[in-house]
Amino acid sequence: MIPPEARKDLAQLGAALRRELNRNDVYKDNKGQIGNFLLLGAKPILDHCDRVLARQYGFTEEDLDFISNYDIKYRMGRDAEDDDE
Repeated sequence: MIPPEARKDLAQLGAALRRELNRNDVYKDNKGQIGNFLLLGAKPILDHCDRVLARQYGFTEEDLDFISNYDIKYRMGRDAEDDDE
C-alpha cells in the first residue's frame, strides 16, 4: 500500500507530467485530441516519480540508477551496433 504522502507526491507529479506533455504536444487534430509528444522536458518529472517509487519499494541507489538510465543505456547500445553495420 502506498502511504498518503507518496500518493500526494505522485498525484502532483502526474499533474506536472500532464502539463508538460500538453505543453510539448507537437500535433493536435481539429478535435483537440493529443497526438505526438516531445518527452525531453518530461524526463526530470519521470525521474522524480522513479525516486518516489524507489523510496516506497526500498530500492537501492544502484536499482534507481538502473531504472532511470535503462532506456538510455540500451538505446545507445543499439545505436552503437547499428553504426558498425
